[in-house]
Amino acid sequence: MVFKHYLLWLFLSITVVACGGGGGNSENNSDTTINPFLSKDLTSIPTQSGQRQQGDIVAVKYLQEHTQTSINTTLVAQPDKLPALDVLYDVKSYQLNYMTLDGHNQLVEASALIVIPQKTSPTPSPILSFQHGTKFYNREAPTQVATADAPEVITAAIGYIVASADYVGYGASQSLEHPYLLERPSAYAVIDMLHALRTWLDFHQYPHNQQLFLTGYSEGGYVTMAAHKIMQEQQSAPFNIIASVVGAGPYHLDLSLKELFRGIGRLPALIADPVIGLLVSSLAPEDSDIAFQTTFLERYFNGETQDNVHEWRANVPIRLYHGKDDQTVPYESSLSTLNALQAQQSVDIELIDCPAAEANHSNCVLPYWLFMSNYFAGMADGL
Repeated sequence: MVFKHYLLWLFLSITVVACGGGGGNSENNSDTTINPFLSKDLTSIPTQSGQRQQGDIVAVKYLQEHTQTSINTTLVAQPDKLPALDVLYDVKSYQLNYMTLDGHNQLVEASALIVIPQKTSPTPSPILSFQHGTKFYNREAPTQVATADAPEVITAAIGYIVASADYVGYGASQSLEHPYLLERPSAYAVIDMLHALRTWLDFHQYPHNQQLFLTGYSEGGYVTMAAHKIMQEQQSAPFNIIASVVGAGPYHLDLSLKELFRGIGRLPALIADPVIGLLVSSLAPEDSDIAFQTTFLERYFNGETQDNVHEWRANVPIRLYHGKDDQTVPYESSLSTLNALQAQQSVDIELIDCPAAEANHSNCVLPYWLFMSNYFAGMADGL
């Protein structure tokens, strides 16, 4: 069936390596002051009383350390996947467990990867929140993969404090359904993580400059846009949002699905239910250990409105990045989002076309990454 083919492409996404640039106050790297946080134990958390709420910290666990040398060696060894960067810092990674909402509006414990650059001087770092694409295995979640070639590790080695939510359905919440392409649980997995991160950093008096950069590709682009939208609308950002770069995401989800299904629309429940079951079972690998919540498919076949995140007024810059040949997430989604954001008189919105010869979903990963890193580097302090 045609719609089955296109939905398969929608589910597929690429894990991208997001990296920071070399901008900011580079002269601070030669500061002879020893950073008192290099050897500090950051696993303790503030005492919390009363009933748990969104953004509360549950636990912090140290994961591992990567040296500047090992990260550089990894970059050199994978020239087809990773750029030739000269990273500046060793990094340490942690698992941060916190409270957030699932796809049924229930309070649950989730997890996130936090990676911190080991700066020799106590220069406050900017924050970068990286949202990953669709994954079919829990072993691929950020907290499970903090290797030297992980996007979070490389970005932290440039000088950012990097936060990357596993999302509900992975990591500490693997037993739950993943709320795929649902606005609120997608957004709050990021927002509540950032609130927990702020509490943790402030508890340890760890230096940060309150700058927040948001980015993600494919599903991660959708999650990034949802988080940015809700933080601005509710004035709930725990840091100062400087800019977002979102790559190839289905922000206008209604339009994306209509393009992908090519005219196949509303179906009777008697037909829709088994079709959804067939689609889900055929899309994920047989040994996948992630359960995807199918609400967005049920809404589509029932003719209901999706959780679109494309139409709102942004008050800081957003760069949309997309390839015109993308058959996984239609380019039309980003074009519609550009028009909707501009119609709402957003401050500074641009759609950047991927320059790859065949500008499809996978070929635009590296160009997106390079654009994002250079764009953020021009605004980030403390790298």
